[in-house]
Amino acid sequence: MCPVASAGTEDGYLTRITVSWADRETGRGPTGTAIRTGRACVGQDFLTDAALSPWRREALSRGYRSSIALPLFASGRAFGALTLYSGTPVAFGQEEIDLLAELADDLSFGIVSLRAREERDQAYRALEDRTTQLRALAAELVSAEERERRRLATILHDHLQQLLAGARYGLESLREGAATSDARGAVGRIDGMLGQCMEVSRSLTAELSPPVLHEAGLAAALEWLGSWYREQHGLTVILDVDESAAIDTGDYRILMFQSVRELLFNVVKHAGVKEARVKAFRGQDGRVRIVVSDEGIGFDPAAALARAGTTVGFGLFRVYERMAMFGGELQMESSPGSGSRFTLLSPP
Repeated sequence: MCPVASAGTEDGYLTRITVSWADRETGRGPTGTAIRTGRACVGQDFLTDAALSPWRREALSRGYRSSIALPLFASGRAFGALTLYSGTPVAFGQEEIDLLAELADDLSFGIVSLRAREERDQAYRALEDRTTQLRALAAELVSAEERERRRLATILHDHLQQLLAGARYGLESLREGAATSDARGAVGRIDGMLGQCMEVSRSLTAELSPPVLHEAGLAAALEWLGSWYREQHGLTVILDVDESAAIDTGDYRILMFQSVRELLFNVVKHAGVKEARVKAFRGQDGRVRIVVSDEGIGFDPAAALARAGTTVGFGLFRVYERMAMFGGELQMESSPGSGSRFTLLSPP
């Protein structure tokens, strides 16, 4: 055993002696016995008590004549002892034992409380560190995903579309040299299919990584998104974007944009309506809020998140988890037959 705290005249005593709570010579004094048995133990006189002989010389040289040890408990088990020394033989009677036992109980409670507080603080610090790591990882994942989107968009724009344009240009010479109307018709049909491929490629390029998001900011990107949903899915998106909703941090801007896109896609798939609203503004707490709402069939949010592995719940679950990993929030208000309202809160 080793001492953790002391007060009064000690003069190196605690570093010179050996105390154990095992049932051997150095563990049969008051301190070891109190811990081993869970009961208060008194050493009446260092001069005459045989059980105190291992520490007699050191104790007497400092004027100690008697001692008492009281166990300290946590969860019903002794984890240490409070040991007091006196310069008077037989200094601890029953009255002193009872009084000191109350003191030991109070001390045990205090120590347990301090340990619990320290463990709680350590857990909080570990949680904060873990949260910081998760947010950094989430930011890197979003950045990596966006980099890959932009890479694919570049390939589509700079390579595939150029190849398709070259193929269409080459078809013109075939059209001019075609000997029959059937051949010219076949060339025309091939040219039409290549044109459709170019349109699909252009649309996919913009969908993967709209340049407006990086070049003009969130408000312009949301306007583009509304136009894109109207053209691609026939969904009218009524926008109300306040200038205060600008987000300077690139990762957060991408996060909010992707979340709005996912929520609008849910409207297309599940709401059963052709109109949705997007309102963006900055609240009094400084956080950007984007509200996506519709007057569709509605749903049970708790049930949807519980079905995260299905097509119904996975999209919402992905938005919910991604926002949480960044320190943001997704708030959902809906019920069957009453439409839906989703509020995205940017990270603080």
